[in-house]
Amino acid sequence: MPFISLAEVTHLTHQTANIVLLDKLYSDKKNYNITLNQPLRIGEMTINIQKCIKNSQNQEFAFLRVTENKEEIFKNWVSIQENNSTSLQHKRYDITVQSCNFYKEVQKESILETRSK
Repeated sequence: MPFISLAEVTHLTHQTANIVLLDKLYSDKKNYNITLNQPLRIGEMTINIQKCIKNSQNQEFAFLRVTENKEEIFKNWVSIQENNSTSLQHKRYDITVQSCNFYKEVQKESILETRSK
């Protein structure tokens, strides 16, 4: 006779990343919290954090992609633990990825199981 059992499955709902943008021309420093894969546009520059990961040693990495005038100027993984170093030094801006924020949602899903006698 079949029965329904509930199993807990963990899903990542959305992730955000905190970045610091230093405008060297005006000595202006701004913090942004951006959602992954939702590009931040600053003038002709587009900043996109495409992925954040955490490895088994609890180190965080972000995949940063930056375009300017639709030309890709940076596309690489950056380490979050080394946040004393700037992720990207641009002629006008310094961009530093400070942290990734991982949000988890526990969702219960129904699973139909069949047992035979």
